[in-house]
Amino acid sequence: MKAIFGFLGLLIALAIVVTVVKKQMGSVSKTLGQPASSAQGESVRLQSQQAQQQFRQAVEAAMVPARTASEEQ
Repeated sequence: MKAIFGFLGLLIALAIVVTVVKKQMGSVSKTLGQPASSAQGESVRLQSQQAQQQFRQAVEAAMVPARTASEEQ
């Protein structure tokens, strides 16, 4: 009896995963099917460059050793 319920539980979990994957694949194919305009491409590239620049600045700021109060005077 335990084996039957375990097997049914696996089948239900598999059915849920399959439906979620189908929904995700449907939304991906819809977005991939639409050609991106040049304005959108420029916007994405600009956002990417800004994110990279912010990341570089954050890393550089983190690499600077912290100054103590005695060093500042």
